[in-house]
Amino acid sequence: GKHGSQTTISGLRISGKGTALASTLLQQDRAYFEINIVDPGDFAVGIARKDTQSLPSLGYDENSWAYRHSKEDGVFAAGDVLGVAFDQGDFPSRLQFYRNGTHMSDADISGVRGEVYPAVSVQGAVLE
Repeated sequence: GKHGSQTTISGLRISGKGTALASTLLQQDRAYFEINIVDPGDFAVGIARKDTQSLPSLGYDENSWAYRHSKEDGVFAAGDVLGVAFDQGDFPSRLQFYRNGTHMSDADISGVRGEVYPAVSVQGAVLE
């Protein structure tokens, strides 16, 4: 997939600083993926269009939607799993987030449009 020059990808591990998009478009009506938190620095996880600018992170432009985590928030710890569910089979489309299997309803996003890819941004975090 596409990623920033300061973003390091080694196998499934993403670290450094910047954004990475998966190489596979989410074409199905419903999709789910998980991110393992190795080191919970600042990060964002969600979906983005291929042309997202995603600066400083996902969710700040009209081409990306994400759950953003700050290390100071302390919501996620090393070993936690962040699940992402995307439903574009119903209108409006929904993006939902799960911490260790528990729905984080206050983080729900609706109204996503266009062709999107799973995406992550890191700034001091290490994700898998």
